[in-house]
Amino acid sequence: MDGKKTILVVLRDRKAEALRVSAGLLGCDDQVEVFVLDEELEKTEQIALHLRLLEEFEVKLYSNNTKNSLEYLTLEALAHRLPNYDLVIPY
Repeated sequence: MDGKKTILVVLRDRKAEALRVSAGLLGCDDQVEVFVLDEELEKTEQIALHLRLLEEFEVKLYSNNTKNSLEYLTLEALAHRLPNYDLVIPY
């Protein structure tokens, strides 16, 4: 396979681990985007560390929950974007 892939990681259950995986995918030189589904992210050191790293690498961070201080994106808008991703990883 050639060219960059566009990968979406959807955070559902294991949010800290999903953010860690998202950061790890940056090593593949693909475009990674993250969507936090429904819930507010916990305020832990681990989550804050991963978010800082993702922001430093200019990863697009979305959520349908305005309490997350991420770019707001409705589920309907996300659904319209799904065909643009090469891979969607629910985590």
